[in-house]
Amino acid sequence: NDATVAHSEHKYVASGMPTEAALKILVEKMGLPEDIDDPMCSSDQICSSPSDFLSCCRQWKRTECRIATLEFDRDRKSMGVIVNSQLGRRSLLVKGAVENVLERSTSVQLLDGSVVELDQNSKNLIL
Repeated sequence: NDATVAHSEHKYVASGMPTEAALKILVEKMGLPEDIDDPMCSSDQICSSPSDFLSCCRQWKRTECRIATLEFDRDRKSMGVIVNSQLGRRSLLVKGAVENVLERSTSVQLLDGSVVELDQNSKNLIL
């Protein structure tokens, strides 16, 4: 995600694609998975310190390295990036039309880090 969000004169200013900036804000609101311990990414810290704004995004940037970009495709209605983690694990991160992404998804990662099968009932709940 190449958008930026900066704190300036008591307000936040986004540059780049608005949807991309919104995704960065979402990352900050969600925080980090339980297995990644970073005190700067607690919800209390995020809300109280504009100077540390986007600390969760910075943490992800430190631990995940983008190795390829799959540009937006009208047929897929999505785009993605392949990242390599510090642990050597590769992941495909996808964003796009919810219906299309869900159609191609087989599993989901829960808040505790566990991965479970994404059945049709679960997909319907998401929609």
